Amino acid sequence: MTQWDIDDELLSVCVPCAEQLMLDRIPPEQTLQHHFSMHFRRKMRALCRYERRSLRMRQIVRYTKNVAAACAVIVVLLLSAVMSVEAARKQFFEVITKVYEQLTEIRVHDPENASQVLTLCKPEYVPNGYVLKEQHVYSDILYDVYYVNENENPINYSQEILGGTYIFDTEDAYTDTRMIGGWEVHVIEKNGYSQVYWYDDSFFYTLDGKIELRELVKMAESIIIN
Repeated sequence: MTQWDIDDELLSVCVPCAEQLMLDRIPPEQTLQHHFSMHFRRKMRALCRYERRSLRMRQIVRYTKNVAAACAVIVVLLLSAVMSVEAARKQFFEVITKVYEQLTEIRVHDPENASQVLTLCKPEYVPNGYVLKEQHVYSDILYDVYYVNENENPINYSQEILGGTYIFDTEDAYTDTRMIGGWEVHVIEKNGYSQVYWYDDSFFYTLDGKIELRELVKMAESIIIN
């Protein structure tokens, strides 16, 4: 057999060695310092949400909603003697906020929004120097907007149908709440980045960017009040 002859026996010996050599060239995970941009992470989150709510899933959700609605009617009728319809509706709207050492997780469960139509709410105020660069609507469940200034510093705004899990980095961050137009607005500031989020009866809203927190609060006010 010459050095150019390759058979199954030779491959079975060489391929594992070659694989190990390639794996050895990958740097250890703890040495990787790359941080994906906020815009990239938002895009990936949007795509993940879109995938979860594919056409098949939406059909299943719609069917489940119809069944749940029928059950809800029965429950409301049973409870009508002791509570109002509005009070009964609140039993189906659940928000669970968990604050961990490194993050804050918000889980929203609202079956009544399973087939909610996305009604776009656009900010009337945009900080000076920022212009609209991109905007997308994903399967009528998520509206995603991307603003930039001359230095390409981004501001991201998203509005999506209420329901799901939302995670915010609050480790060693400044956090607070403000009341705007009757809604509780949450603010986060960390390492020069600001985030604002809130939700109403139908939608969840987020604003974030490397910009002063007060500017994002103004954007939130222009969405809520106007």
